[in-house]
Amino acid sequence: ALPYSFGQLERLQEINLGNNWLTTLPDSIGNLAYLTHLRLEQNWLTTLPDSISNLAYITYLHLDMNRLTSLPPNIVHLEWLRYLYLRGNQLEELPRDL
Repeated sequence: ALPYSFGQLERLQEINLGNNWLTTLPDSIGNLAYLTHLRLEQNWLTTLPDSISNLAYITYLHLDMNRLTSLPPNIVHLEWLRYLYLRGNQLEELPRDL
């Protein structure tokens, strides 16, 4: 698991956390205000924190090959999001306005 203090890296722009067996993300991930690329593929995530919608400048969000069954409804508020990769999850539905 990532420590809550991970969210203190506020100027971080890109991070690759793929292939790390992560099962959860700290709510503090929403503090990474300048993040544009977030790679989380091939982990064991079943949910995403609601704070993911605070990533105002995120353009690439890689969530392939996790265990996600749903996405937070507020993910539709990520105005800069252009690439959302969800292959290989267990999604039952997508947020209505996605």
